[in-house]
This record gives sequence, C-alpha cells and structure tokens, in this order.
Amino acid sequence: MLKPIALAITVLVTIFGEMVALADPFETTADVDKLCRSSMPMETTACSSYLLGFWEGMDNTWGALKGHAVFCNRAPVSAGVLREVFMTWVDHHPSQYGAKGFLSAMQAFLDAYSCSRPKSEGNVK
Repeated sequence: MLKPIALAITVLVTIFGEMVALADPFETTADVDKLCRSSMPMETTACSSYLLGFWEGMDNTWGALKGHAVFCNRAPVSAGVLREVFMTWVDHHPSQYGAKGFLSAMQAFLDAYSCSRPKSEGNVK
C-alpha cells in the first residue's frame, strides 16, 4: 500500500505526464481555445490558469519596464473573465486559429482592456 505522499506524487506525475504528452498545449490559438472550451474541468482550469498567468506576467513586467500598465481595467479580473474574453475574441477572429496562442491572448486582452490603443483587426500571426 502506498503512503499518502507517494500516492499524491503518483497522481501528480500521472496528471502532468498526460499534459506533457500534449507537447505544448498552448502553442496555437486553436490549442488554447480547445482547452478553454473543454468539458473537462482540468483542461478549463489549465486554460484559465495560463491566461491569468499571462495577464499577470505581462501586466507586472510591462509596469516595471515602462512605468505604466499594459492593460487598463477598471476592476480586478478573474481567470474566468479572462477565459471568456479570450473565447469571445477567438469567435470574432477565426482566421487567427493558427496564430501563436500567447499573441492571440495578448491581442484579446489589449482589445478588451486597451488604455488608448485602437482595437486590432485581429491579425496577430
């Protein structure tokens, strides 16, 4: 019988092993969108976590380098809200399915939370 810690490690290795088997699950817009729209909670959580991490990383890095926010939101955003923003953007820009996932996430957030920049035409390749 496995000890609780060994069992927990086994479960984590199994879960992460399955995710690694996907190669880069966030490489393209289509990859991210598929995870976001999944009926599997683990996949939607992966999507939401990726988008929130991207949001926070860009906002913190840009703020430190440029001295101002990259995204201008009036209220704190949640991972679920960012997921909805991303999926809505993808619905309006289906030609970007092959684009890099992080570029589409950036453009979706800039379009939704632009400080003063005009909205994009959706081309992010």
